[in-house]
Amino acid sequence: MKNILLSIVFGALLFAVAGCYKYQEATPETLEVSTKTLDAPAEGKTFVVKIQSGSGNWKAMSEASWISTFNDNSELKIVAEPNNVPLGRQALVKVIASGIVREITVSQVGVNASADFHPGDMTVDQYGGDFFFYVTSNTPAWTAKSDAEWVNAVANYSKRRVDLSVDTNDSTTPREATITIFDGAVELGTFKLVQEGVQLFILPFTKFLSNPYEVEAYEKSRHSTLVKIPDGFVNSSTYGFRTLSPLFPSVEYTFANNQYIEAKLYPASDEIITDDVQKGELIDFLKSKDFLFDFGSIYVQPDINMEVTLTPPKNGRPAHLYFRFLPEQPEGMPVFSEFPYGCLDFQPGDEDKIYAYEKAHGGTYVPELSKPNELYFKTEPPALYRLYYLGDQSVQAFDDYRYAFFFHKGTPYLTREFRKMLAEEGFVMIVKIDFINLYKYRNDEKKIILDVWIRNEKVGDENKQIVRFNIHKIS
Repeated sequence: MKNILLSIVFGALLFAVAGCYKYQEATPETLEVSTKTLDAPAEGKTFVVKIQSGSGNWKAMSEASWISTFNDNSELKIVAEPNNVPLGRQALVKVIASGIVREITVSQVGVNASADFHPGDMTVDQYGGDFFFYVTSNTPAWTAKSDAEWVNAVANYSKRRVDLSVDTNDSTTPREATITIFDGAVELGTFKLVQEGVQLFILPFTKFLSNPYEVEAYEKSRHSTLVKIPDGFVNSSTYGFRTLSPLFPSVEYTFANNQYIEAKLYPASDEIITDDVQKGELIDFLKSKDFLFDFGSIYVQPDINMEVTLTPPKNGRPAHLYFRFLPEQPEGMPVFSEFPYGCLDFQPGDEDKIYAYEKAHGGTYVPELSKPNELYFKTEPPALYRLYYLGDQSVQAFDDYRYAFFFHKGTPYLTREFRKMLAEEGFVMIVKIDFINLYKYRNDEKKIILDVWIRNEKVGDENKQIVRFNIHKIS
């Protein structure tokens, strides 16, 4: 009996122990996270989430490219990268342990929508046309709107810019338009467009030595109309245009060897040059374009090798602005202390006055080189000779061209020293005749026309480039 009782007790103990082991094996894994939602600012943020896992073995992952996760024992670090667009976003982070999944939702707001422009603001000329400016924005859905009827603004998303169509301004008053960029109803920024009014004062094309096509393209760009072209007979080298300027409605360009060398701007009224007030306004305009007063009535813009003479009307010739190419002079040149006029006071039958003048100034009469009504005198250096046409003209020649000229790329130009001397003597340039390298000046006080030119002549046994001054008397 006793053995039976012991067996029953031992069996019960074994059953209890076995039952205890079976309960422990069935205990489930635990997994808890300290938060299930995270809110990230647009600039990004790193979060730390507490993880409780029964086994201590867990992992975290996210399919979002802007989320990174790092397992640090009982902590999960979640890094949200900056959001550079206005649109908000969400991502799930999954924490997994022994088949148990816990989800953490990360929400991130977007940045404020913005837009930058390049170039910043714009000024266009009176003629209008098509223009554009670039837009850099963090929102793909921006729009553009102009507050002026004379400007049409269209968003060009494919090129990331705003295309502008600007009407012609027929007023002398400048005007301004504002183009606003929107993200929906939110204003992202404004772009200022200023259009100049009708230009009263203008310049010709400033790129000397250009060909006729380049000059014509420039004039067409400011809506000028071609009205004169070379015909091969009377007009061999001049193109004329009618401009939109109310003060200078006409401009003519002269070419040599198919290269632009000079231009003339003709005013609507001679008073623009002869009236002190209007002339003052013209000079102010030239100064605003960096034309510097040189001498006489000449203004020089050295940066573009251009000079301009304000030429008043004379003997039926209209007033005009005379623009010429003026290359930089490489060095200083010799110059006369005063212009060598020779004998001016003579008429037909006044040979004695000429002889007396030449005797006093070292001239020697050369009969074999003289003709009826032409007196030839050999002179002392630097002069070569003086020649008198009994009537209205005399000629002087000098064997050193540097007294009047310097060369630039094979073309002669008057030296600065010589031009200054002529201005001080009261000479005003009338015209330059390029194909014979002749400059024509007028001196109303002395009542003469002066031709200054360079030519080849035989001097002794050699050919030399000499300077000749032809003086014509005028009444």
